[in-house]
Amino acid sequence: MKAQSKIEFVITTFIYCLFLVYVIMLFIDNMVSVVYSTRDYSAKITAETIADILAQEQGIPPNWYINTSSIKRIGLSSGAPFNLSLQKINYLNTHCNLINNVFHINSYRIRIITSDNITLLNCGSVGNEKAQVEYPVFVNGKIAKLIVEIWW
Repeated sequence: MKAQSKIEFVITTFIYCLFLVYVIMLFIDNMVSVVYSTRDYSAKITAETIADILAQEQGIPPNWYINTSSIKRIGLSSGAPFNLSLQKINYLNTHCNLINNVFHINSYRIRIITSDNITLLNCGSVGNEKAQVEYPVFVNGKIAKLIVEIWW
C-alpha cells in the first residue's frame, strides 16, 4: 500500500511539474510578444514622426540645403504641406548622412518614388524587421510617395 502511495505521489508531482512548465512557457511567450509589439510600435511612431516632418515642414532654417552650417531640422516641403521641393530632395539624396545627424537614427531607409516609378530619393540601407510609413506627396506637380522605413 505504501509503495502505491509513493508511485501516485511521483506521478502527481510529475503532472504538476508539467503543468507548471506549460504555464511558465505561456507566460514567457506572451512577454516576448509584448516586447516585440512595443518595439514595433516605437519604430512605427518614429517612422511617422520623420515622415510628418519631411513632408510638412520646410526645415529650420527653411533654406537648410544652402546654409548647411546651421541645420536644426530637415524638411522637404516647398512651403505647402506635402508639396516637396526638388532642390531639397536632390541635396538630401547626395548628403544622406544629414538624416543620421538630425534625426539621430542609424537603421532606416527613406525613399521618394514618383508615379512613373522614378526614384528621386534613396537614403539609408535595408534591414530585416521594419516599420514602414508611406505618404502621398507632390513633387513638381506630380504625385509621388514618400516612404520611411525604420529597422530595429
